[in-house]
Amino acid sequence: MSDPAASPDDPLAALGAPPPPPPGPGQALLFDMPVDAFLATSLDVEPEVPAEQMRLVPGLISYWNAKHAEAVADFAHAERARKAYRARKRQELRASGVKITVDGIEDAVEVDDQYIAHQIKCIEAETRALKAAGNARAMEAKKAMLMSLGGFLRDELRGDPQLRQSKW
Repeated sequence: MSDPAASPDDPLAALGAPPPPPPGPGQALLFDMPVDAFLATSLDVEPEVPAEQMRLVPGLISYWNAKHAEAVADFAHAERARKAYRARKRQELRASGVKITVDGIEDAVEVDDQYIAHQIKCIEAETRALKAAGNARAMEAKKAMLMSLGGFLRDELRGDPQLRQSKW
């Protein structure tokens, strides 16, 4: 969990994050940590520092929603390209003059290497969209847990005479 000796201004220490690995060449950093490593730790809940985590949650929810929107757009573009290629390939096979059944045309399209590549792009884009949507939902759940945890901690600390006399 959190390192008591860590600087209170260090957001990674506040999140209880492990020390960051050294960045690779050309790798983007966020809080002096590779972005992927930071995002992996962003879904964790650190019960000792709910206030620090709450400050980061809205931005992270926004980030994951934007990533989801990008992935959905990528999927739509990939799907459109796949359908266009499929239609062109079917027209090409019909125009070839070779007698072929409708099923034969469909079979020829399904095994075409370029069509398969388009299909794989669609699958990858849809997978990214699902992952980003899941992370956005996880951040919403984290927000709810942190709010609940904050309320629990306030209730728990109400019995402390020092805190009762302060204005928080």
